Amino acid sequence: MVTNCRCGADPRNVGPGARPRRTAWCRSRSHIRIAQTRQAMSVKTSTAPELTQEQVLKFLVQPLRESSKFLNSGVKIVDSAGPLRVPVLKGLVAENTTTPEDPSWVGEGELIPKADVDFGSIQLLPSTMESVKIITKWTAEMARQSVLALDAVMQSELIFKVVEKIDRNFLGVGGDGITTPKGILGYSGVQVMDKANAALTYDDMITAMGMCMTANVNMGALKWIMRPEQLTAMHLIKEATGSNRPLIQPDITEAGGFRILGAPVIVSQHLAKGPDSADGDSDADEQNVILADMSQILVARDLAPSVKILTELYAETDEIGVRVTTRYDAVPTNPTAIVKIKNIG
Repeated sequence: MVTNCRCGADPRNVGPGARPRRTAWCRSRSHIRIAQTRQAMSVKTSTAPELTQEQVLKFLVQPLRESSKFLNSGVKIVDSAGPLRVPVLKGLVAENTTTPEDPSWVGEGELIPKADVDFGSIQLLPSTMESVKIITKWTAEMARQSVLALDAVMQSELIFKVVEKIDRNFLGVGGDGITTPKGILGYSGVQVMDKANAALTYDDMITAMGMCMTANVNMGALKWIMRPEQLTAMHLIKEATGSNRPLIQPDITEAGGFRILGAPVIVSQHLAKGPDSADGDSDADEQNVILADMSQILVARDLAPSVKILTELYAETDEIGVRVTTRYDAVPTNPTAIVKIKNIG
């Protein structure tokens, strides 16, 4: 339902290609604001209730990746229109057997041993995977009276809600990989350091680095993930030489950034606290810290995210709604590239 401006003009007369202008017959902000909001969305709700793919990319997909700590951590993102199956090289095996085979030193004229490639696969975005969905709405009066650009405010709110949901899931313990994506703290096959309710020390972090080295991880791609209170606790660790200088120093290459043992620190309050499924206790205040090569985590992004304008649903209350739908999945391609430090007291 479109409400006329206080001047009596119909904002539908201002098309997406037209530039809304303040004329002599309209000295209020209302006509301009309604026209600008509709023009910013680049869609007329009466004729095109759903944004095009290019508009969705600018309105939702790009800001979502920039705002999400997980999606912006260096993970590899692959767009897929449906279930995705990714081959994984397990190694070489002797021909027609399952016996591991390595290249051999072969002399002149000697028989060269044959080997088969042993492939496995990982699957993402099964048909049972659920989507992240949200509906937000605003009144025609808000569109008329808003001092700020309403489309920008609405976009900011939608991105905040979706990012919060995605990061809580991907940085959490739960998820089954069937209906909801598994969280990084619930991955199988990762390396684990159990602190047994003891405080995290600088030596522990050096040990975690060593665990990554033994797994042949690209050390230059490692990142720490921790909660704000854990980073604060690490800041309190000082040198014992009399300088009293914190061991954790700011990253001079990035404003507000920090590095520990050369690896950038990603700080997120959405990293889950508490025990995982393998723990026998139930202390909800236990901290977790992740050290991982995030490039070895594969994220599948559904090619069909949608932003739909809902005009008829809220016509009785003179409101306009926007429904956002998006779908993601994530799995580690090399679980040993992830070190989980758990049960931190």
